[in-house]
Amino acid sequence: MHKTGQDQVLLLVYVDDKKSTLVGCRSPAIIAEVYEALAKVLDVTNLGAVKYFLGFNIRCEKGVYRMQLTSYIEALVKRFGLDDCKTLKTPMEAGYMKADVLGQPFDDTTLYRSLLGALLYVAVTERPDIAVSVSICTGPQSECINGQGLEGSLAYIQV
Repeated sequence: MHKTGQDQVLLLVYVDDKKSTLVGCRSPAIIAEVYEALAKVLDVTNLGAVKYFLGFNIRCEKGVYRMQLTSYIEALVKRFGLDDCKTLKTPMEAGYMKADVLGQPFDDTTLYRSLLGALLYVAVTERPDIAVSVSICTGPQSECINGQGLEGSLAYIQV
């Protein structure tokens, strides 16, 4: 972050296979200056107003930016085959932990862990309402039980 008089310039940099940089400021002139300075040392392209960054859908309404993981959640729903599933009213059924028969074990533990990690990311970044149900599924016996708790959380948050 850099302050220039009244204006603050925010520069978010994410380095992975694709390098992503997001520049934010109230002044379009200052943003242009930042891109010009960056272009002298890096290969940059100004793509205009941000709509998507690191899995987040970003929209601006009346000067307020809103970030949502809508596309990320939709991709998860599709990846785990819950496209046709009804949205649930709660992330986990009441009495889930007390059930005598919790269903078949989750066949693919790698897939289970992948879903668990993805839902933990969603819980931490945008949807704290699923944090308890997802954390219940992180216990040592959870993989042996089944994926119902996680699938319920995913069905609950689907858009």
